[in-house]
Amino acid sequence: PSTAPVLVAQVDAMPDLLDEGDELKALAGNVAAQFARIVDLVPYLPDELQAAAATVEDPSTLSYLVISSLRLPVAEKQELLEIFDPVDRLNRIAEMLDIEIEKLSVLMRRLNIKLD
Repeated sequence: PSTAPVLVAQVDAMPDLLDEGDELKALAGNVAAQFARIVDLVPYLPDELQAAAATVEDPSTLSYLVISSLRLPVAEKQELLEIFDPVDRLNRIAEMLDIEIEKLSVLMRRLNIKLD
């Protein structure tokens, strides 16, 4: 057996502050649509992610799917995951996706690649 020191931790699960209101559903639909657009524009994301995002019913699960799929610095992913309120988290993700879509659209125009 190894005699190397081992880290031990005690953790408590932090549940999401879930309010299944119309705002949350609309926001989740918007993020899913934005994410589908990103999947269309970047070659490193498989098309199956569009279907996965479209069929996810839980807004928190959708946010985790989007966060884990994008090439973001670990610190940025961690910052997003630390937002416990799903509405706040999805709003932040929507802002981030808007910026990414705009960047990709500009790049595609510069390269003369036709956008849908």
